[in-house]
Amino acid sequence: MATIVGVFHEELEAEAVAEQLQLNFDNADVAVVTDWRELMPEEDSPVEGISGRLSLLGISEEFAPEYAERARRGEVLVVVRVSNDRLPTAQRLLRQAGPIDIDILPELKS
Repeated sequence: MATIVGVFHEELEAEAVAEQLQLNFDNADVAVVTDWRELMPEEDSPVEGISGRLSLLGISEEFAPEYAERARRGEVLVVVRVSNDRLPTAQRLLRQAGPIDIDILPELKS
């Protein structure tokens, strides 16, 4: 499995590409973070901190601070987890949407 993160300026762009991704991939594997406060753990959550919430999306602790900061600055994250053979499709869909940045992250270690 690979995790791809597309970073967008506008929520509408991010939501539109998320819809396209959901047509091609399992809805559970596509997430949109529109507000950094979404990354704050809930009181009864077993996950600790923003890094823990991002790890649920497939982003390791190594990369979590960067994405948390980008979300805090108002950028919108589109995160999709895909099998390696479906990676080109996800990349194409994200690129067509015109993101600021696209990153392919290493697989999380269990």
